[in-house]
Amino acid sequence: MDMFIILIVFGFSIYLSSSVKKRVAAPETFDTQPIVDYISSCLETTAIQGLSLLGQQSGHLFISQGGITPDPSPVSQGTDFLIYNNLYVPFTIVPPKGSVGLLISTIPKYPFEGFPFVDDKIVFQGYYGLSRLPPLYKKTPDNKPVPNSIQESLESFVENNILDCADFKTFKEQGYSFFPKEPNVSLILASNVSYFGGESFVTFVLDWPIDISLGEKKAQIKDFAIKIPVRLASLYFFVKNIVDQDSSNVSFTPKSQVPFFVSSAKVGGDSVVFVKDSYSRINDQPLEFLIARKNRAPALWFIPEITQGFCVGDKIFIDNSLLKINDLTI
Repeated sequence: MDMFIILIVFGFSIYLSSSVKKRVAAPETFDTQPIVDYISSCLETTAIQGLSLLGQQSGHLFISQGGITPDPSPVSQGTDFLIYNNLYVPFTIVPPKGSVGLLISTIPKYPFEGFPFVDDKIVFQGYYGLSRLPPLYKKTPDNKPVPNSIQESLESFVENNILDCADFKTFKEQGYSFFPKEPNVSLILASNVSYFGGESFVTFVLDWPIDISLGEKKAQIKDFAIKIPVRLASLYFFVKNIVDQDSSNVSFTPKSQVPFFVSSAKVGGDSVVFVKDSYSRINDQPLEFLIARKNRAPALWFIPEITQGFCVGDKIFIDNSLLKINDLTI
């Protein structure tokens, strides 16, 4: 009987000891929501900075800024970029090179012999420039990587700049300790033209494991996401249409089209086209995208043999695609 009682007591003590150990192993935690809100706010601030800077730099974010585009050499000013608002703005459209069939990039035959006449018809389509607009998406529809994309550049910018905002100084002064791992950012945006009509925002998703301690209390936070009211895909493809038209149609003039407002200005011997999307808002202002255009040679209109005479002082001009001397069509 005594042996039986001893065994019961011994068994109970083992159970009690095991229970105590389990309770001690579970660390106390604390409310992490203020820290989550703080990081989410920094994510939003950094994403907005990246979007704004990217638009001002014709779709580029330089490595020195946290992006992926190699920093241009100052000696290439006027060749690879122009300066606007104290920023290096890479040229989006540059002069053509080489030849494409009958289309020629060198003077005096540029843009093609007998311009603008082809089989007695006036043709303004041709080869007037090269596009340097970066691709938007970092992967093709069949999931193949695309280098130097806007999507990848924005992700890199946020990853490299989030710590400038999220330094945790206020929380550290309250006794918190932080042990962050490497942040990883994904930019989610409309990926199909059929989605553009309903596009109203982009989403930045931050995967950033951070271990936090406050005395003996411990916690971990990891996942963050914010939405920015920017129609990045819609704006990009409107800009791309301008670039493609400007490079292939000498008669093209960029024009506003609701909700996009378009204007232009000369910068030195070159020019910039400004595109604003009134539906994309950053700091209560429309997101703006700059298209820097390198000056290109003029397309010289071929003047056929003139049968009627003309005098010094006569006015030679083009009216509705027709060459005229004074009011007479040639």
